[in-house]
Amino acid sequence: MSIIRQTYASLSSPGSENLQSILKVKPIFGILAVLFAGFFLLNVYFRVKIFRHYRILIDNRIDFGTAEIFSEIRMQSMIDRYPHMRVSITTFCRNMRLTMWMATVFVVLVIIFGFVLLRNH
Repeated sequence: MSIIRQTYASLSSPGSENLQSILKVKPIFGILAVLFAGFFLLNVYFRVKIFRHYRILIDNRIDFGTAEIFSEIRMQSMIDRYPHMRVSITTFCRNMRLTMWMATVFVVLVIIFGFVLLRNH
């Protein structure tokens, strides 16, 4: 009990403005941690799906570059060359684009929250 009283007394003392400002910022740390965990789990999920389809494409000796992944026209020409692999090609490309989008959103959110934390500190 005495530790709780000492902590409460130190929080209400006049020299504890720094500690109180840190306690006000903690919800941002929680939000950032939840966002990080969520994006991390989604990224792991999509990577597992991507590697599964990538393995199928490699086993069937279908070779392509980043231009085919991010260009709908080039992807369609690849599907025309390998019509039996349509599902794997489209799923692989869609998941790659989604993973890139998630990484971009995560970086932007980290920058925004970092800016907020620096302004409040």
